[in-house]
Amino acid sequence: MIIVDFETTYQPRTPKGEEPHGLRSQTVPQYLHDPRTECLGAAVSMRRQFGWQSAWLTGEKLARMLEAAAQGRCGTVSAHNAAFDLSVWARFYPDSYAVLREWVRSKPRKLLDTQHLARYASSQGWLPHDVGVSLAALGDWVGLAKGDTADAVAGGAALDEYALRDVEIASKLIERWHERWPGDEQTSSTVHVLMSTPGAESLRVDAETLHEVASQTDAEREQASWLRKDENFAALLEKLGVQPQYKETKTGRQKLALAKTDGFMRQLLSHNDKRVRQAAELRQDAGSSINRTRAQRMLVSSGDGTRPLPMSVDYYRAHTGRSGGSGGLNPQNMPRGGPHRQALTAPPGHKLVVCDASQIEVRVLAWLAGDEQTLEVFRRGADPYKAFAVDLYGLDGEDAVTKGQRQVAKSAVLGLGFGAGPGGFLTYCEQMGVAMDEIEAERVVQAYRRSKPAVVAYWKALKQIERTGEQVLPSGRRMVYPAMDGETFQRPKPFAPKG
Repeated sequence: MIIVDFETTYQPRTPKGEEPHGLRSQTVPQYLHDPRTECLGAAVSMRRQFGWQSAWLTGEKLARMLEAAAQGRCGTVSAHNAAFDLSVWARFYPDSYAVLREWVRSKPRKLLDTQHLARYASSQGWLPHDVGVSLAALGDWVGLAKGDTADAVAGGAALDEYALRDVEIASKLIERWHERWPGDEQTSSTVHVLMSTPGAESLRVDAETLHEVASQTDAEREQASWLRKDENFAALLEKLGVQPQYKETKTGRQKLALAKTDGFMRQLLSHNDKRVRQAAELRQDAGSSINRTRAQRMLVSSGDGTRPLPMSVDYYRAHTGRSGGSGGLNPQNMPRGGPHRQALTAPPGHKLVVCDASQIEVRVLAWLAGDEQTLEVFRRGADPYKAFAVDLYGLDGEDAVTKGQRQVAKSAVLGLGFGAGPGGFLTYCEQMGVAMDEIEAERVVQAYRRSKPAVVAYWKALKQIERTGEQVLPSGRRMVYPAMDGETFQRPKPFAPKG
């Protein structure tokens, strides 16, 4: 096994008058392709029979070592935040990186990311949750202080000693945890690293589409400024025949209910009048620059469409094991049908396949709880929302369910499967644009719980999490909840419908 830690140009502050330079102001691809960025060398540590041997390499020596590692002659390749180090490798040593990428794709457990390993260790309770996963924090934890980056790269300290300390910290982490890291988790980590680094199979972008989103004319800026003022937007709604709705802030002030989660805003976005929908969409866009910013980042990260676009997705960002976006792009939450998704294209010789998991929450919950009644609905290819509507409204069959009844039943099946009460269900219906009062919410909740006894029993079984602070999934993955105890776990107050 070898550990590689590249060192590149470090500039904590860009001199006044110059374009921003550095990872604080640039995406990783933009930074690495900036002509001011240099690869200063790499610290390399190799595990042999009697321990680790480390060296600081530059120039031709570094190139030869990387070529040997890429061909698999050094065994497993490891790095802390491997997505960055492999991106450096790809930028400055592209030939050996292309070989490495193919080798790792065929043998995914031959790539080890110690930052990912630390995230998994934290989730399993091997690493205290308050330590963090930065190399500096982990170094303190294992008793090895990490050097000062700015001081070392600027020449104030020995760069080789600084870099060698980094790989020494990583080697300590590997010795502690590597053998305990399940193979399928290592494979998942490698997949996330490869997604986040450039390759021949990485996605491309349609620069023309992104430029349309990224640009904004003077007229559009003026329109956005006008729409951001609540009094102007309220007057526009009244002109379109819609009575504005307000909410009370924490300070007691009345404010238009136009947040994404406000029921009124959801109603505007799904309004029957196209003019009202367009006004709501314009208001949302005026209140946020995220669409333009994301398009600009996609453009700079892809070199205006001339380079592959790495899909930056980090392994195990949530304690549940869910991945998370990084690099200022987060490809996991690009709006369906939006311009950012439409701008993604397949590289030469590949096809882009788009798919969606159908009713995944309902299916998995039914499987976990052993809810055979719901599972049978899926087995016969029926509609689970109509099936519940039959129970809720006492209908003769699914053919008798109206569109409105199905919508209420859908909200119930999606919103009540995880223990929500009437109060939470009311809020959920409001967000979904479904008309509901407190008495009806109470009735629907009780009807759901009567018709899903297996799900209710499953909730009770999960109460062990309160006692132990952990849960083992059917896959064998252990989930730890460090703050779960009798004092911090607060049950919701009983819901009392009015009237």
